[in-house]
Amino acid sequence: PSGAGKGTLARRLALELGFHLLDSGAIYRVLALAALDQHVALDDSDALCQLADSLELTFPFDANHTQICLGETDISARLRTQMVADAASQVAVHAGVRSALMALQRRQATAPGLVGDGRDLGTVVFPEAELKIFLDASVAVRAERRYQELIQSGQTVERSAILRDLEIRDVRDRTRPVA
Repeated sequence: PSGAGKGTLARRLALELGFHLLDSGAIYRVLALAALDQHVALDDSDALCQLADSLELTFPFDANHTQICLGETDISARLRTQMVADAASQVAVHAGVRSALMALQRRQATAPGLVGDGRDLGTVVFPEAELKIFLDASVAVRAERRYQELIQSGQTVERSAILRDLEIRDVRDRTRPVA
């Protein structure tokens, strides 16, 4: 689930192995941000798929941080807002969007190897992966992790709102008809 520490673990493992890094959740956040910026409705699957086809992403990283770059622009900070996280969860429910973004994710798997961070990477995107790790944490722990992340980035947030949002997102993510 969201906030369990997948990104931290993936980044450290990719660094240790010298592999490329894929933050699949960021791909959905980038699409959501692009949709918000371009006033594309989050329930317009066709328009979202067209937008998804235009994304050019890279994930430069070091031991402590992963950047998300759209073209040459680092958009990492813009992706970490609650509004974008909520929008990403909404665009992710569309089967067409998931298909459009799957090819982008698979193109990231180049030599010497790839460590991917995402809820459906081992089951849907890379079902033949040599190693798959499932990481979980209680909603309370995940809400605290998210709270600390947002506070450190300078945002003003309430723990109770984050907890409520994660609970809603968990239901939506666990009950969507795809992936």
